[in-house]
Amino acid sequence: MNLDELFDRLQELFDESWRMPLSNGKAVVDVLEATELIRDIRSNLPVELEQSRRIVDERKEIVTTARREAEVMMKNAEEKAKFLVSREEVVAAANREANEILLEAKRQATDVLKQANEQASEQLELANKQAAEQISDTNARVKEMKTTTNEYVEQLLAMVDKNLTQAVADVHQAQENFKSAKL
Repeated sequence: MNLDELFDRLQELFDESWRMPLSNGKAVVDVLEATELIRDIRSNLPVELEQSRRIVDERKEIVTTARREAEVMMKNAEEKAKFLVSREEVVAAANREANEILLEAKRQATDVLKQANEQASEQLELANKQAAEQISDTNARVKEMKTTTNEYVEQLLAMVDKNLTQAVADVHQAQENFKSAKL
């Protein structure tokens, strides 16, 4: 399951839990299932981080492709320049055109690299922001689950303590009644 599905299941677990009467919304939650869901969420977090790494790799690939394209453009420009130079009557014009083509190829290569770097940086920033938000949401949900579970356990222990105290008092009262009745 992905993170969204795990959070949905966790929400279902809370929605399906039995609500305790007169407890201000407290509920009985299957702690084992909640704990298992939390473990699954934690194990899925690195997936988001891996996506960030893939974006960085894609950025490197874009830069590499842009460099290759620039090299091809440079090579084509050089070949065209050589062809033009081989003609004696157009040597001067060929040199000027070759230089212009070379400058344009360099400018285009610089533009392509700049755009690739900007796009990759934007994608990486977005992925980091999304990963941070998901980690923050997960931590908040885990904290909320811990608080709810602790409150439930405290209430349950208080109720058991009260019932045991009452039971002990009832036993003492029964002993007193028995002693009084014996005489």
